[in-house]
Parts: sequence; structure tokens; C-alpha cells
Amino acid sequence: MIKMRLQLFLLFFLCMFGGPIYAQTSADTLFESSVSELLKLPPRTRSGTYIESASKQAESIFEAPVSATVITREEIQNAGCLSISEALRLLPGVLVREVSNGTYHITLRGFNDLPPGSDFYAKESTNALILIDYRPVFNYFSGGVFWETLPIDIIDIDRIELVRGPASALYGPNAVTGVIHFITRRMKKEGRINYGNLEMGNNNTARLSMATGYAWNSKAQFIVSGNMARRNRFTRDLYDISQQRYVNDSENLISWRTGDTLDYAESFPSLEKSLERYAVNAYFQYKPQNDVLFDLSVGYENSLTVKPFPDNFFTPHSTLSSETWYVNSRNQYKQGVFQLAYLRGTQEPGANVQGLQYDIDVLDLRAEYNFEWGSFQVKPGITYRDAVGDDRKYVVSDDSTVASGLLNGRKHINNIAASIQTDFTWRNFRVIGAFRFEHFSIPKDDYLSYQLGVNYNMVDKHLLRVVYSRANRGSSLLDVFASFRSAVELDDPSPGAATVGLGLGGRGTKLVVSNNVELGYRFRPNEKLFIDLELFWADAKNFQAGISEVNFDTAFYQGQARLFVIPTIRQTDLDVVAIQKGLNFSFNYTPVRNLQIRAYGSIQTTRVNNYSPYYTSPSLNETQNYLTQSDISDYRGAPRLHGGFYIHYGLGKYWQLNLNGYYFTDHRLNHFSDSSIGREINYAEIEGKLLLNLVTTFRPFKGLKLYGNMRNLLGMKTYEYYFTDRVGRTFTGGFTYEF
Repeated sequence: MIKMRLQLFLLFFLCMFGGPIYAQTSADTLFESSVSELLKLPPRTRSGTYIESASKQAESIFEAPVSATVITREEIQNAGCLSISEALRLLPGVLVREVSNGTYHITLRGFNDLPPGSDFYAKESTNALILIDYRPVFNYFSGGVFWETLPIDIIDIDRIELVRGPASALYGPNAVTGVIHFITRRMKKEGRINYGNLEMGNNNTARLSMATGYAWNSKAQFIVSGNMARRNRFTRDLYDISQQRYVNDSENLISWRTGDTLDYAESFPSLEKSLERYAVNAYFQYKPQNDVLFDLSVGYENSLTVKPFPDNFFTPHSTLSSETWYVNSRNQYKQGVFQLAYLRGTQEPGANVQGLQYDIDVLDLRAEYNFEWGSFQVKPGITYRDAVGDDRKYVVSDDSTVASGLLNGRKHINNIAASIQTDFTWRNFRVIGAFRFEHFSIPKDDYLSYQLGVNYNMVDKHLLRVVYSRANRGSSLLDVFASFRSAVELDDPSPGAATVGLGLGGRGTKLVVSNNVELGYRFRPNEKLFIDLELFWADAKNFQAGISEVNFDTAFYQGQARLFVIPTIRQTDLDVVAIQKGLNFSFNYTPVRNLQIRAYGSIQTTRVNNYSPYYTSPSLNETQNYLTQSDISDYRGAPRLHGGFYIHYGLGKYWQLNLNGYYFTDHRLNHFSDSSIGREINYAEIEGKLLLNLVTTFRPFKGLKLYGNMRNLLGMKTYEYYFTDRVGRTFTGGFTYEF
């Protein structure tokens, strides 16, 4: 009843004030320049919004050779997004589900959570590549991305660029479903600038970010920024996988694997917290001449989040802590680019998983040079990436009967690649091609990724494009080295018996590979209207899972011969193939200078072939063979439809109103624990949801904005991922300044 009343109120509000808002279009209203001008990104021309990530050079997004979308910092702030993770809900094709207050599970095109019933390691954004100023932030320990450990905040970015579809030929491994590229802010004029934001609200919500910069002249500039975020959970309950219900901290969480109980104080030091993060970044740029550029950024982050990641045998949630720093140097000389990026730190993505703590060192090197002959370009390049994980300081014991780490030492992987990119324009046609040959040290194998696209610009208002591409996932330390040992006395042992569990990485396994065919159409009749459509078909194969094996051995322990029953979980290749087809659409309309309307969405279906529900534990299958397979014609691990809308109004000279929403249809997820212990699969049925947000902004004078922000206005308090937190409304108020 409350939701219905609120919906009627919003409808009444729009009916009563929509006309007056639309009518106020004088030249001295909200904006000093039109909305269409605000949407244009540097460099700006009459061509419209620009993007770099589609082909590694600035070009009109209308002419981009692949599926791509750009959102600006202004749009993100207007929409009231509380983090860059939440801001991804403004992009078509990105599925963003909140797992705890302010922490998110993010995928592109819903092509994660495969194979069905996999562990949480396999679900953590493992098939999308995330870049910050061309620096990959792929997590080399486990694959995927720890989103809340990114050091930047909304204040740091100039824009977010999204490329949908396989892009490994351009950017390297892990760009299986696409690339999300955060491009940070630089000053555009000489002198000093100061800007920042302070926002506070219910549930201990607090955001603070500040920056100051100085440009000595058009050649040299420096910016330093800091950001802090804090959020509390809406509940102290946690879902117990063993008992299949939510329990509070006065009850015991029980392991579905061993029956042990969980120590809350050790596993969740602050059970009420969902996010606490501090970070600082510095950016320096020197451009002595037009074709020479030195760009350096350094940063540090310290974060604590509650979210699902490691499988701890108790509950989906774990406490993830991280402390890292980075250096990113991107330099240009004439048509050549050389980039060096380095990350170092300590992470513990599961305080309740014994031994899951490690030091990480990651080095990325990239060199490219662009040759041009009229309308023909060739860009060869070479890339080297090296990652080291070391848990020696955190391993409890080398004794084979005592719990230890997952890496058990200093482990190292690397890959080297050679690439070439071509771009040719002839009359109304543009043909681009890219090829990348990659050699991985572990698993020791070679992969070829490629991309071929053709644009046909029929007239200035219409553009057709066809793209065929192939991409592969990257290698991670956990996939190839994981080995966990623990010993528990049997309840009814034979003389001197004990059990040891080993999880072994799959050094000989293959990397996930995806093929994609895409047909796109863009329509731009004028500066006010932009429509973008894309049909796509994709497949993915080379999935892995931990296959249970049981072995027996006899060894001496404390002077006695003991029989060791050894259940081994080994990473093994599966025959599973996922096939997806779908449609992305985006509609952008600015009928007048102070009104912007956007609507976007994704429709997809996925088929899973050669799937076995017994792959995690072959002993549960009557034939003792996990290869007993069947097909899932309509896999429901991702919503059939998801997307959003964005409406921004300027009310006279001082006021702004923004109404935006994000929605997804119902779907369901399951976890490998059910098949592992031989019980009926317990699906987390995720209800369809509309998240409606309203932001009201008052600008008393240029450079200062005061605002009220209401998130999840309809109060739809349901979990959005596998039995995670049910997040309610958030109300905040704050201000931004720039002078």
C-alpha cells in the first residue's frame, strides 16, 4: 500500500510540474551551455561525444567500430550515485546487484555465474576487464575484480567508457565480455582548482572526497585527491548455507562441509559494517609539446568490506580486507605509447577462511606505435604481465596435518603478448582488425584473440556495423596453485586414522574462450536524439570446476602409522558450453537544453550444453561419472531483462531534479554446496526489482551545489544475489563544490 501511494505521488508530481519544468528554456537557465554540450567529452567538436576505448584513439562514439557507451562525471553526480560501482548501473549491458549496503556483484551481459552451481570464486566478475587509465586492475590472485578496493572515487574520474563484447585483441586477457574503462580527470586550464564532496545519511552512510590541483601552464599540472566511504549493513543476520536460513549473531553458523561452528568475532570483526574505505591519489602530467606526454599517477587504498567471495563453508558473506598501493606511468612520444604499471600490497579476501591471506606484486608493461599512411593505420604492440602471490608469512604450519594457506609459498605467473591493430577507411566503409598472440607461463599454453569489424556509414544519420571477435580469460594464481591442507580426527577412526583435504590448482587446465558475432545500428538525426541498437550472439567454453576425488595413504604422524583418507578437490576442465544471444538498446533524447532523457536495457537468453549437476562430487552420481550431462535450454542465472532510465530537469536558474531507475527481472542462483553433500538443490530465487532514485539539487551560486538524495525510493528490500543482504532505503544529504 505504501509503495502504491508513493508511485501515485510521483506520477502526480510529474503531471503537475512536468509542463513548467519543460517550459523553462531561457538561455540563462540552469546550464551555461546546452545539455548536448555537457555530454561531449574532450576533445569536443560538432561530432558529439567522444570515446577512446573503442579503438584506442579519440573518436566520435557515433562512429565507434564496436558496441560502446560513455557516461560523464556530471551524469553520475546528477544521478546521485554513491560510488563508481553503483554508477555502472547507468550503462547498458552491465548487471549490478547489491550484495551488502554499498558493495556490489557486477557482470557484463550476464555471462558470469557459469557453470551453474559453481563456487563464489568463479562468480567474481571473472570475464570482464577493468581499466583505470589503461592500467588493468584484474585480480591476479583469484581472477575478477575486488570492486571496493579500487582507489579512485567519483571525484577522480572524468568519464567511464564501456566496450561490450570480447576485446582481448585490443586489451589482453579477461576482456571476454567487455571492458570497463575509468578515465581520470585532468585540468583543462591554468591556475588552481579545488573541488570536493561531503555526503551523509542513514545507516552510518558517509562519503567524503576532496581534491586540489594546480596547472603552472598548459604544459604541466598536478592534482592530489583523497576519498573516504563508510556504510553499515541493514541487518546483523547472515544466511546459513547448512541450515538454509538466515541466523543472527546470537545463533551459531554451521559449516555445511564439516559441521563445525563459526567464530563470529574472528570472522566478522565488525558485523554491522558493510564498507569502510580510505584512499589517496596523485596525478602529474607534463606535456612539453603536442606529441610528447608524460602522465604519472600514484595511489593508496585501505578497505574493509563484507561481501560474498571465498567459499568459507558457512555463509555467502566474508570479510575482505585490502591494503595496496600503485604506480601508473603512461608516456607518449610522437605516435608511440609506453606504459608501466605496478601494484603491491596485502589482501585477505576472507577473514573466516584460514590461511587466505597473501602479499601481491603485479607488474604490467605495454608498448605500442601507430604508423599512418593516409587513411590506413597499423599499430603493433607488445605486452608483458607478471604477478606474484606470497602467503609464507601467513601460513600456520608446514605440517601436512595442519591447516595452511592456499598458495603455500611464493608463486608466480606471467604472460607475454604481441599484437597488431589495423584501421582502414574507404569511402563510406571503415574496416578495423586486431590480432593478439599470448603466451602464458601457467597454464603453459598459447592463445590467439582477434577482432574484425566493418562500419558502413550510409548517410550522416545512419551507421551499420558488423563485428566478429574472439577473446580469452586470463590466468590467476588460485586457479593454478590452490592447495589447502587440513586434518580432522575421524569420529570412528580405524587405529590412528585422520583425514586430510587438498584443493589442487589446475596447471593443465584451459582458459575460458568466447566467440562473438554482433550486428549494430546507430541513428542520430540531429544533436537532440541518439539511438543505439545491437544484436549479439556469443558462446563460451573451457569452464573448470573443483572435482572431488578420494584417495587413501598411510603415513607416520607423531611416531604412529596412520591411515589418511584424502578427499582431493582438483580443478578440472568441463565440457560445458554456454551460448548466449541478446539485444542491447540505448535511447538518448535532449528535446530542450535543460531536459535530458535516457533509457537503456539488455535482453538476453543463455543456453548451457553438456552440464552435469554432479561435477563437484562424482560420488553422488550413480554411474560415478561427472560427465553424465544434459542441456539447460533456458539458463536463469542472469535476468532475462535488465536496464535503467535517467531523466534530468533544470528548474530555472537554481534547481535541478533527477529521477533515475534500475531494474532487472527475476532469476535464480545456486551453489555447489548442495551437490557436494548430496541434497536437493536450494535455489536462491531473486525477485524482479525496480530501484527508483530521486535527487534534488540547489545551486545558490556557481561552484556550489546542495542536494538531497533518496536511494531505493520504493523500499524494495529483497536480496539481489545468492542469499545476501536485503538492502533498504538510503536517504542522504550533502554538497559539492568547485572553485
